[in-house]
Order: sequence, then C-alpha cells, then structure tokens
Amino acid sequence: MTRLAHHRIFTDSLTGMAAMLVMLEISISASAAISNGPNYTNAVTAEEQRILQFHLAEQAFQQKLKVGRERYDQKQINRAKVIAAMSSELQARRQTVVMQPVAGAASSGDTDEPASWFQPWVAVAVLAVGFIGFAYYLNRRRLQDLFGQKQQVIVVPAPQAVGNSKAEEIFFCEGSGTDGRGRYSHEGFVVLKGSVGRKEDAQSTAGKAGAFRAKLFELGVMREEGDTVIFEKDHLFHTPSMAAIVLMGREANGWLEWKTKDGKALDTVQRLEPRESVIVNYLIKTCDTLS
Repeated sequence: MTRLAHHRIFTDSLTGMAAMLVMLEISISASAAISNGPNYTNAVTAEEQRILQFHLAEQAFQQKLKVGRERYDQKQINRAKVIAAMSSELQARRQTVVMQPVAGAASSGDTDEPASWFQPWVAVAVLAVGFIGFAYYLNRRRLQDLFGQKQQVIVVPAPQAVGNSKAEEIFFCEGSGTDGRGRYSHEGFVVLKGSVGRKEDAQSTAGKAGAFRAKLFELGVMREEGDTVIFEKDHLFHTPSMAAIVLMGREANGWLEWKTKDGKALDTVQRLEPRESVIVNYLIKTCDTLS
C-alpha cells in the first residue's frame, strides 16, 4: 500500500509539472505574438507605400510619354504645313515664268511658242567659245611680246648633257676646316685627291660618318693629319650629300654645299638650269607654232 501511494503521488506530480510546462509555453507564444505585432504591421505598411510609389512613377512616365507624343505629332503637322506652303509657292513661281518668243523664229507665224533652237546651253557654249578665243589671243600676243616679232627666228642651243663640260666642272666644298674639290657624274660624286676635311665628327653624325670614315681609312682613301683628314686618291660617293658629310663631319645637303667658283650650287647647275632651258625651248616652239 505504501508503495502504491508513493507511485500515485509521483505520477500526480509529473502530470502537474507537464501541465505547468504547457501553460508556460502558451504564455511565451502569446507574448511573442504580441511583441511581433507592430513589426508585422510596419512591414505591411512599407510594402503598401512601395506599391503606391511604383504606381505614381508609372503614372508620371505615362504622362511624359503622352506629352512627347503630342509634341512629335505637332512637329509633324507643322512640317507638313511648311512643305505644302513651299510646294505651292514653287508651283506658283513655275506658272509665272513665261518664255518670250523670238521674233521671226517661227515660220508658221505662231508666236506663242519659243524657237526650238533657243536653249540655255547654246548661250553658255557661245560664251565659253568666246572666252577661249579671247584667252588664246592674249596668250599669243604675250608670247610675241616676250620673244620678239613672229618673223624673227630665235635659236637657243639645247641644254648640254651631263656627260659634257658640266661633268668636268669642278665644285668646291669649303667651311670651317674643310677645303674639298670634286666632280659630278651620273654614277655619283667624285671627291678629288688632296681634298681636306674635318677630323672631328659632329655628335649628330658620329655613327654614320664615323663608321664610313673608318672604312675609308682602312682602304687608304684618306689619312689623318692633325685636326684634318686628307684624301690620298679620288673616291666616288653615291650621292653628293654623303661626300659632303664625310668631308665636313656633320649633317649636310651636298646639293647645296658643293658650289662652283662663282658660287652656284650643284643643284642650280645640274637641276635648275637644264629645266629652265627646256622650258624656254618649249615656249619658243609653242610661239613659232602659233605664229
């Protein structure tokens, strides 16, 4: 009996504790629901505001789109009006232009229609032919005044080839520490024996002229003497500029550095003067042909 009573008391106590735990859990759940109520309400309100803002933005966009369409339609209407006005004005101008008939042009006596041969291109062609003829006349008179009367016979010798006396002409390259002499030929430019050049190379041509000079020293074409270099024999360079660079030890344009005794540059003697002579002969032949 005692053991049974103890078991019943223990069972009742466990049942009471279970009931207390259930009540405690219910109270905690109720408290949590009460505390989370405001947060849930705030979330719903925020969502409603976001939806409202999106709706307002959509309405504003539709309003702007409507205004843009109305402006575009108005521009198209104005453009159509302008085109119609221009078309009507052009049509009115075409109707007001009337071609006057030429007297006596129509053999049938109908003076309402212009002559068929009278076209604008005819007037343009007549003016062009007259202008060309007048220019030809002035050019012929100018050539006759320049070269004399048309009965006078003018004989000018043709320019000599490079292989004649010009090829034997001596050119000089003189400067600070430089006293060179040479001749021009079809193969290039020949620096003559005894020509004197600078020993020191400028910094701008140290690589180009220095290597080439070293080769000439090895071949015995040049030798050093003090602050100068002297050519031991004639040497052919491919260009006048290379000959001038080796002599002067700096960048140089051989066509301008090599000059005759009277100061004419190699470019003037070998290029410019033959061209001028050819031009003069051509003008003389043209004048004789026109006369």
